[in-house]
Amino acid sequence: MLSEAIVRDVRDAVGARVVASSWLSAGDAWQALLDLPTPDQTAIVVAAAKPALAALPVDINVVWGDEGARRKRLLCADMESTIIEQ
Repeated sequence: MLSEAIVRDVRDAVGARVVASSWLSAGDAWQALLDLPTPDQTAIVVAAAKPALAALPVDINVVWGDEGARRKRLLCADMESTIIEQ
């Protein structure tokens, strides 16, 4: 389960790249719009966020692309419980 503290740690780790963020499902999935000027920035964001999630069963995904083409850029989700509940 994601908490405000975990999200805060991820935001702190990713830093100024976070332009906006919101919960998709409180405690389960959180998203952030990121400032990613080039595709190689996705690996940098993942590397920065992973230590904040080190021992937690939480997945992250970072998508690069034109801001107008993709609304979600960083997704943190407790997929195990989400998939099991589905």
